[in-house]
Amino acid sequence: SALSKILPFAYYSTDDSSLDKIEETQPASSSSASFAGGQPPLERRLQNGGILANPPFLAGPETANRRTANADALETLLWLALDDFCRCTGFVLPEGILCLMPPELDYLDMEPPQRRLSPKYPPLRRQQRLSYLAPALLENINIGAGMRQTWLNTPSTRTRLAAVLERYELINSNMMGQYQ
Repeated sequence: SALSKILPFAYYSTDDSSLDKIEETQPASSSSASFAGGQPPLERRLQNGGILANPPFLAGPETANRRTANADALETLLWLALDDFCRCTGFVLPEGILCLMPPELDYLDMEPPQRRLSPKYPPLRRQQRLSYLAPALLENINIGAGMRQTWLNTPSTRTRLAAVLERYELINSNMMGQYQ
């Protein structure tokens, strides 16, 4: 398929010994008000220069999901939206995306992945990968066409997850509206 040509899905090793070497690190506090050495942080400078930007939110009432700061909740909501999308369209997610499904979401209607990630695989890394792969599925639909660079320029995983969740929710509600 065309999607497999543009997105190289890398399967994960069944040997998780390399994950033993990963140290748990807390992300550095990126307060936009704090200036180290008299300059704003690099991320703020890139946003001010137009290199990094948040994707536009869709017009309409602001949902509770749209602005949540919890990436775990956004990830779960996105998987639920992907499940609805696949059920309504008959689309089957590629194994490269399915393998990112958290093990606790075994109640979804979609087929479980043939190969699961190691339990040692960092959840933030899984969420980052999902935040780039889920929007790629929308590239052939009006709502996602021409947005690849926008997704790449989005500085935060949480913002990408929230924006793509919003698009899947809109698509799903439009499809559900056709059946009523």
